[in-house]
Amino acid sequence: MGPVRDVDDLMAAGHGYQRAMILFAALKLGVFRGLAGRKCDASALARRVGADPGKLSILLDALAAQGLLAKKGKRYRNAKVARDHLLPGPRSMESILLHHLDGWGVWGRLSATVRAGRTPRGGADGDWQENFIRGMEENSRERAAAVAERILLPIANRVGGDQPELRAALAGSQIVGLATARHLIGLEPLARASRAELARALAPVIDHYLRGDWLRAR
Repeated sequence: MGPVRDVDDLMAAGHGYQRAMILFAALKLGVFRGLAGRKCDASALARRVGADPGKLSILLDALAAQGLLAKKGKRYRNAKVARDHLLPGPRSMESILLHHLDGWGVWGRLSATVRAGRTPRGGADGDWQENFIRGMEENSRERAAAVAERILLPIANRVGGDQPELRAALAGSQIVGLATARHLIGLEPLARASRAELARALAPVIDHYLRGDWLRAR
Protein backbone atom coordinates (compact mmCIF):
# COMPACT_ATOMS: atom_id res chain seq x y z
CA MET A 1 0.00 0.00 0.00
CA GLY A 2 1.31 3.41 -0.95
CA PRO A 3 1.07 6.62 1.08
CA VAL A 4 -2.32 8.14 1.84
CA ARG A 5 -2.65 11.20 -0.41
CA ASP A 6 -6.37 11.93 -0.63
CA VAL A 7 -9.75 10.96 0.77
CA ASP A 8 -10.04 7.96 -1.55
CA ASP A 9 -6.72 6.60 -0.24
CA LEU A 10 -7.90 7.29 3.30
CA MET A 11 -11.10 5.33 2.83
CA ALA A 12 -9.24 2.50 1.10
CA ALA A 13 -6.95 2.24 4.12
CA GLY A 14 -9.94 2.16 6.45
CA HIS A 15 -11.72 -0.50 4.43
CA GLY A 16 -8.64 -2.62 3.73
CA TYR A 17 -9.41 -5.09 6.51
CA GLN A 18 -12.65 -6.05 4.76
CA ARG A 19 -10.84 -7.40 1.71
CA ALA A 20 -8.45 -9.27 3.97
CA MET A 21 -11.24 -10.85 6.02
CA ILE A 22 -13.02 -12.03 2.88
CA LEU A 23 -9.86 -13.87 1.86
CA PHE A 24 -9.21 -15.19 5.37
CA ALA A 25 -12.79 -16.45 5.75
CA ALA A 26 -12.51 -18.33 2.47
CA LEU A 27 -9.25 -19.95 3.58
CA LYS A 28 -10.66 -20.95 6.96
CA LEU A 29 -13.79 -22.41 5.37
CA GLY A 30 -11.82 -24.34 2.76
CA VAL A 31 -13.50 -22.60 -0.19
CA PHE A 32 -10.52 -22.84 -2.55
CA ARG A 33 -9.86 -26.47 -1.69
CA GLY A 34 -13.56 -27.21 -2.10
CA LEU A 35 -13.40 -25.80 -5.64
CA ALA A 36 -10.13 -27.53 -6.56
CA GLY A 37 -10.47 -29.06 -10.02
CA ARG A 38 -14.20 -28.43 -10.23
CA LYS A 39 -16.98 -25.91 -10.76
CA CYS A 40 -20.06 -25.84 -8.57
CA ASP A 41 -22.79 -23.58 -7.23
CA ALA A 42 -23.02 -22.20 -3.71
CA SER A 43 -25.37 -24.94 -2.47
CA ALA A 44 -23.07 -27.77 -3.56
CA LEU A 45 -20.02 -26.05 -2.14
CA ALA A 46 -21.87 -25.28 1.11
CA ARG A 47 -22.50 -28.99 1.60
CA ARG A 48 -18.85 -29.72 0.90
CA VAL A 49 -17.42 -27.15 3.36
CA GLY A 50 -20.22 -27.17 5.94
CA ALA A 51 -21.60 -23.65 5.51
CA ASP A 52 -24.92 -21.88 5.06
CA PRO A 53 -25.66 -21.68 1.29
CA GLY A 54 -27.10 -18.16 1.38
CA LYS A 55 -24.27 -16.62 3.39
CA LEU A 56 -21.69 -18.57 1.41
CA SER A 57 -23.06 -17.25 -1.89
CA ILE A 58 -22.46 -13.69 -0.65
CA LEU A 59 -18.87 -14.58 0.26
CA LEU A 60 -18.33 -16.25 -3.11
CA ASP A 61 -19.58 -13.18 -4.97
CA ALA A 62 -17.18 -11.03 -2.94
CA LEU A 63 -14.32 -13.38 -3.83
CA ALA A 64 -15.32 -13.17 -7.49
CA ALA A 65 -15.30 -9.38 -7.27
CA GLN A 66 -11.74 -9.56 -5.92
CA GLY A 67 -10.68 -11.80 -8.81
CA LEU A 68 -9.99 -14.85 -6.63
CA LEU A 69 -12.91 -16.79 -8.11
CA ALA A 70 -14.54 -16.80 -11.54
CA LYS A 71 -18.31 -17.00 -11.81
CA LYS A 72 -20.39 -18.14 -14.77
CA GLY A 73 -24.12 -18.34 -14.21
CA LYS A 74 -24.49 -19.74 -10.71
CA ARG A 75 -21.31 -21.78 -10.73
CA TYR A 76 -17.93 -20.76 -9.34
CA ARG A 77 -14.39 -21.92 -9.97
CA ASN A 78 -10.96 -20.92 -8.70
CA ALA A 79 -9.24 -18.15 -10.65
CA LYS A 80 -5.65 -18.68 -11.72
CA VAL A 81 -4.14 -16.85 -8.77
CA ALA A 82 -6.14 -19.07 -6.40
CA ARG A 83 -5.13 -22.22 -8.26
CA ASP A 84 -1.48 -21.19 -8.15
CA HIS A 85 -1.19 -19.86 -4.60
CA LEU A 86 -4.21 -20.84 -2.47
CA LEU A 87 -4.15 -24.61 -2.91
CA PRO A 88 -1.59 -27.14 -1.62
CA GLY A 89 1.40 -27.25 -3.92
CA PRO A 90 4.91 -25.93 -4.52
CA ARG A 91 3.70 -22.32 -4.93
CA SER A 92 1.09 -22.31 -2.17
CA MET A 93 0.89 -19.29 0.15
CA GLU A 94 -1.93 -20.69 2.31
CA SER A 95 0.04 -20.94 5.52
CA ILE A 96 1.67 -17.52 5.44
CA LEU A 97 -1.74 -15.94 4.84
CA LEU A 98 -3.23 -17.90 7.74
CA HIS A 99 -0.27 -16.75 9.82
CA HIS A 100 -1.31 -13.17 9.08
CA LEU A 101 -4.82 -14.05 10.24
CA ASP A 102 -3.42 -15.52 13.47
CA GLY A 103 -1.99 -12.10 14.26
CA TRP A 104 -5.34 -10.36 13.85
CA GLY A 105 -6.00 -10.28 17.59
CA VAL A 106 -2.57 -8.83 18.32
CA TRP A 107 -3.07 -6.03 15.80
CA GLY A 108 -6.50 -5.41 17.27
CA ARG A 109 -4.81 -4.60 20.57
CA LEU A 110 -2.44 -2.05 19.01
CA SER A 111 -4.01 0.96 20.71
CA ALA A 112 -3.79 -0.78 24.11
CA THR A 113 -0.14 -1.61 23.45
CA VAL A 114 0.68 2.01 22.59
CA ARG A 115 -1.24 3.29 25.61
CA ALA A 116 0.32 0.85 28.07
CA GLY A 117 3.82 0.90 26.60
CA ARG A 118 4.04 -2.89 26.68
CA THR A 119 2.58 -5.82 24.79
CA PRO A 120 -0.73 -6.97 26.34
CA ARG A 121 -0.97 -10.56 27.47
CA GLY A 122 -2.14 -13.00 24.85
CA GLY A 123 -0.34 -13.96 21.68
CA ALA A 124 -1.42 -14.95 18.23
CA ASP A 125 -4.70 -16.76 17.71
CA GLY A 126 -5.43 -20.12 16.13
CA ASP A 127 -2.93 -22.82 15.16
CA TRP A 128 -0.29 -20.15 14.91
CA GLN A 129 2.78 -22.32 15.45
CA GLU A 130 2.06 -24.63 12.51
CA ASN A 131 0.98 -21.74 10.30
CA PHE A 132 4.10 -19.78 11.26
CA ILE A 133 6.50 -22.62 10.50
CA ARG A 134 4.83 -23.50 7.22
CA GLY A 135 4.49 -19.84 6.31
CA MET A 136 8.18 -19.17 6.87
CA GLU A 137 8.97 -22.11 4.60
CA GLU A 138 6.69 -20.65 1.91
CA ASN A 139 8.30 -17.23 2.20
CA SER A 140 11.81 -18.65 2.15
CA ARG A 141 11.06 -20.84 -0.84
CA GLU A 142 9.88 -17.91 -2.95
CA ARG A 143 12.71 -15.61 -1.88
CA ALA A 144 15.42 -18.24 -2.19
CA ALA A 145 14.38 -18.94 -5.77
CA ALA A 146 14.43 -15.23 -6.61
CA VAL A 147 17.82 -14.65 -4.98
CA ALA A 148 19.29 -17.69 -6.69
CA GLU A 149 17.98 -16.81 -10.16
CA ARG A 150 18.59 -13.07 -10.21
CA ILE A 151 21.77 -12.68 -8.19
CA LEU A 152 23.64 -15.91 -7.53
CA LEU A 153 23.10 -17.82 -10.78
CA PRO A 154 24.89 -15.16 -12.90
CA ILE A 155 27.77 -15.26 -10.41
CA ALA A 156 27.88 -19.06 -10.49
CA ASN A 157 27.93 -19.01 -14.29
CA ARG A 158 30.82 -16.56 -14.30
CA VAL A 159 32.75 -18.58 -11.72
CA GLY A 160 32.26 -21.77 -13.73
CA GLY A 161 32.03 -25.30 -12.45
CA ASP A 162 29.46 -28.05 -12.60
CA GLN A 163 25.74 -27.50 -12.03
CA PRO A 164 25.63 -23.71 -11.54
CA GLU A 165 21.86 -23.85 -10.87
CA LEU A 166 22.37 -26.18 -7.91
CA ARG A 167 25.25 -24.08 -6.58
CA ALA A 168 23.19 -20.90 -6.82
CA ALA A 169 20.17 -22.51 -5.15
CA LEU A 170 22.23 -23.79 -2.21
CA ALA A 171 23.92 -20.42 -1.73
CA GLY A 172 20.55 -18.68 -1.96
CA SER A 173 19.09 -20.97 0.70
CA GLN A 174 21.80 -19.85 3.13
CA ILE A 175 21.14 -16.15 2.51
CA VAL A 176 17.36 -16.44 2.79
CA GLY A 177 17.63 -18.69 5.82
CA LEU A 178 19.78 -16.11 7.56
CA ALA A 179 17.42 -13.28 6.62
CA THR A 180 14.42 -15.26 7.92
CA ALA A 181 16.10 -16.10 11.22
CA ARG A 182 17.40 -12.55 11.73
CA HIS A 183 14.51 -10.36 10.57
CA LEU A 184 11.34 -12.47 10.73
CA ILE A 185 11.99 -14.71 13.72
CA GLY A 186 14.41 -12.43 15.57
CA LEU A 187 16.65 -15.35 16.51
CA GLU A 188 19.47 -14.32 18.81
CA PRO A 189 22.36 -13.73 18.56
CA LEU A 190 21.76 -13.36 14.81
CA ALA A 191 19.28 -10.51 15.32
CA ARG A 192 21.78 -8.32 17.17
CA ALA A 193 24.90 -9.29 15.20
CA SER A 194 26.40 -6.59 13.00
CA ARG A 195 26.35 -6.85 9.23
CA ALA A 196 30.13 -7.10 9.20
CA GLU A 197 30.04 -10.07 11.59
CA LEU A 198 27.44 -11.85 9.51
CA ALA A 199 29.31 -11.16 6.27
CA ARG A 200 32.51 -12.63 7.70
CA ALA A 201 30.65 -15.72 8.90
CA LEU A 202 28.61 -16.28 5.75
CA ALA A 203 31.19 -15.47 3.07
CA PRO A 204 33.12 -18.78 3.38
CA VAL A 205 29.85 -20.72 3.20
CA ILE A 206 28.70 -18.93 0.04
CA ASP A 207 32.16 -19.33 -1.48
CA HIS A 208 32.06 -23.05 -0.69
CA TYR A 209 28.78 -23.51 -2.53
CA LEU A 210 29.72 -21.36 -5.52
CA ARG A 211 33.34 -22.46 -6.05
CA GLY A 212 33.98 -25.56 -3.92
CA ASP A 213 34.72 -28.99 -5.38
CA TRP A 214 32.17 -30.75 -3.16
CA LEU A 215 30.22 -31.95 -6.23
CA ARG A 216 33.15 -34.13 -7.29
CA ALA A 217 33.21 -35.89 -3.93
CA ARG A 218 29.76 -37.40 -4.36
